[in-house]
Amino acid sequence: MSSEQQLIANAHTAPDKAAQVFAATKPKLAIYSYLISFGASDDDVMAATRKAYSGRVEMGTDLTVIEIGDNITVRRPK
Repeated sequence: MSSEQQLIANAHTAPDKAAQVFAATKPKLAIYSYLISFGASDDDVMAATRKAYSGRVEMGTDLTVIEIGDNITVRRPK
């Protein structure tokens, strides 16, 4: 990782650390948005997350709609 990438990474939460936060707070839905992954795939991020958190997690994408009420519905653009 370049020094510039390291600076960026240091300013963001890594998936394993995010999973610890999710596990502690127990959200109805955890969502990653604007993820800086330096080449890691969504599957890689989810695998790292699943090591510490088993709740509902979604990978956010542009134009994803999340409806929050009694139920949480995630709709992705077509």
